[in-house]
Amino acid sequence: MQVEYCATGALSPALLAQVLALCEAAYEEPIAPYLADIGDGMHALGRVEGQLVTHALLVERTLQLSGRPAMRTAYVELVATEPSEQGRGYASALLRDLATQLDDYDLGALSPS
Repeated sequence: MQVEYCATGALSPALLAQVLALCEAAYEEPIAPYLADIGDGMHALGRVEGQLVTHALLVERTLQLSGRPAMRTAYVELVATEPSEQGRGYASALLRDLATQLDDYDLGALSPS
């Protein structure tokens, strides 16, 4: 599987449509409103033979706990795999690759939604 990264603002309309279709198929609900609420981030795109099969979105946020310094936090959102490709380890491989992008953050978090 090949992994590439693309900022939300750099997604072409065609690639955005592919990401939305993949996530909507995996979550069985509309994703565009959720993606709009999340805001900009870095999309991790997993491809097999050129076909988008898995996706995750890294979103930076600041976590502020009472009496402690703010923490630069990487939230991983919208982890999804094309339903016909699920169970083959693609999302796991994508998340392992994505974990290498977290070194500059104080905390990494996986969104349970």
